[in-house]
Amino acid sequence: MNSNLLLSLLIRGDRVSIVDGRLQLQSASGRPVPDAWLKSHRDQIVFEAITALNVQAFRFHKHTTGKYQNMAGGLTTHFIDLSTDEEAFCIFNASISRARTTSHGEKGSPLPTGHFRPGKRSEFIKFWDRSGLPYPRDFSSFHERMNKLKQIIFTGTYRDQKKLEKYSVTPLTLRYDELLKVSGIQLDSVKTSEFFGKTSGTPREETSTPAREGLLSTPVTTRLAGK
Repeated sequence: MNSNLLLSLLIRGDRVSIVDGRLQLQSASGRPVPDAWLKSHRDQIVFEAITALNVQAFRFHKHTTGKYQNMAGGLTTHFIDLSTDEEAFCIFNASISRARTTSHGEKGSPLPTGHFRPGKRSEFIKFWDRSGLPYPRDFSSFHERMNKLKQIIFTGTYRDQKKLEKYSVTPLTLRYDELLKVSGIQLDSVKTSEFFGKTSGTPREETSTPAREGLLSTPVTTRLAGK
């Protein structure tokens, strides 16, 4: 990246944060941020934020189902590590067999590829609850909702080289004041630390001191697009 976009936004007085896994940007001018601009720049802003604060962040990529070493059915959620662009994953217990006989198959027969049914008190349900997404119409229809996880930026802890500790995977929150602090920007004078590196170009019209109150408008919520 040729310049640090996040730092430029903060210097201008824009309010940037990630709340419950969604990127939020409030323009210092009070004007709406164009959707096309947000779409083309949100990946860079998020990358710069997690790099500055040295936090782990992940984007959901896909899910797969199958039987594992103990021959029990399970669900694997695949993520992309936003710092390294490498794959990470975690595994949840889930049934991949039919619970009863229907016109689609007999009880105990395999569900279609990618279909699964988690237990009501399972770790997957706890993970889904943390995401804040609504439940599907029934527990056998989660496969229809999995792509909605791509809306959310997650954080988590590695259990080993690529496997995430499933209990730790939760939507990421980075506060505006945390980003201001790590950037070195002061409320009474604009100062930037070398942590962010140099920025190119000159901030546009809002070059005065950022103010916390009375300057910014309603948040514009964005989300990282899945690759």
